[in-house]
Amino acid sequence: MTKGVRYGGRQKGTKNKEQVDVAGKLRAMGFDPFEAMAQLASGTAPCTGCFATGKAKSLGKGGKVVSVTCPKCLGTKKENVSHELRGNMAKELAKYVAPQLKAIEYSAPPDATLRLKNNRRELARRFAFALSLGLMDDTAVPGGSG
Repeated sequence: MTKGVRYGGRQKGTKNKEQVDVAGKLRAMGFDPFEAMAQLASGTAPCTGCFATGKAKSLGKGGKVVSVTCPKCLGTKKENVSHELRGNMAKELAKYVAPQLKAIEYSAPPDATLRLKNNRRELARRFAFALSLGLMDDTAVPGGSG
């Protein structure tokens, strides 16, 4: 068998049986995890205490059941979500929208010197690169703002 060649088996990236089962069960329940995360992040998640009615049942005087303002959402019909949780939900959703960038570290030996060709285009390219990395400010560039 040649190294790196696959024969048979499950295609790369294909969901396994458990993943398909979970996705099917969630779909059957009408639950979309991305929608739930987006609602939590935006503060529009319906209250789970009163089921977004703003009213709750409580025992009043004499043991009678009375309708009162929901103590969980205070009648707003929206889940009371902390700023920390909203931020975490937004951060998790962002992973599906924008790629996560890897950190790049630039290091050079302390005694390293920059050798430049006597060429204006090459000098400009190197200055722009150093500026983009924050290795210098534009006051060091001839004709810069400083």
